[in-house]
Amino acid sequence: MLAMQTPELMATLIAGVPTGSDAVEEARALEARLASRAMRMLLSLLRLAVTNRTPAYDQAALDPFVPEILELAGMIRMTRDTP
Repeated sequence: MLAMQTPELMATLIAGVPTGSDAVEEARALEARLASRAMRMLLSLLRLAVTNRTPAYDQAALDPFVPEILELAGMIRMTRDTP
């Protein structure tokens, strides 16, 4: 999964280098595309961590990271719920 998405992420970065008078707007658009791709990749990884049959060579490869993911999720929830 990562092996397929990483080249696309890098190609987006290389092809989208902002230039000219619209550089600021182009940079914002590039940042949005990169953030979107990176978040989709992260979400895919998180989904793998919660399935019983991870499509990976090592079924437990993500298990050591689950406690930290849960901790971060809790922190995100707390900061988003606080007005």
